[in-house]
Amino acid sequence: MIIVIDSVDAIARTSQPPSTNLFYLPRYLGDRTYFILARRPFLREKSGLLIETPSQTLDLRDYPAQNREDALNYIQQYLSTAPDLTQPEFCQQLATVSENNFMYLSQMLRAIGENPHPDANLGESSLLSEIPPGLAAYYQNHWLRMRGDGLSAVDLSVLNVLVKSPTGLSVSAISNIIDQDEYDVEKVLDNWIEFLNKQEIGGEICYSLYHDSFREWLGKQSILES
Repeated sequence: MIIVIDSVDAIARTSQPPSTNLFYLPRYLGDRTYFILARRPFLREKSGLLIETPSQTLDLRDYPAQNREDALNYIQQYLSTAPDLTQPEFCQQLATVSENNFMYLSQMLRAIGENPHPDANLGESSLLSEIPPGLAAYYQNHWLRMRGDGLSAVDLSVLNVLVKSPTGLSVSAISNIIDQDEYDVEKVLDNWIEFLNKQEIGGEICYSLYHDSFREWLGKQSILES
């Protein structure tokens, strides 16, 4: 028996007693029983799972070429009924802009399907000029989860730096920009880890918002001053 559960990160922990496994998942599994859990990036100590059974973690970010191929196949299949939009240049461009993010792709493709542009050779700026309502609602949910019960001055300072930087920044770089202790900056980043890209650049661990369209959406809101 194979049980697949997607979006484990969306489960409301507050609706369960503190000592229970996330989604009341079992601590032990019988023979020939498997669970496949999908979730956004997380800190292992905050996973909400206590498992006494063999397990392994697969990080899809370690497979960019395969993700790119899947994204292209997804785009081509979705647009197969719109011949003017299936030319290779358009599909490649959309795959690049998507950064292999399938939530972004699904919402953008739905919008393109509902309102096809007469010119298939759209520039990247045109593709990003308007975020579909479904994607905006998804980003609004991100923001509500990021802010929680409220943001401190350090939280807002870190967020402003992330919104203004299209490339990754190290903890020390962020702390220097906002003139705050590195420990406090790292604590903020750890709390937001599911919404960040974490990668090594020049021998340092650097952080950026997980998708450029989310960064741009945040930048257009009046929320950073609240």
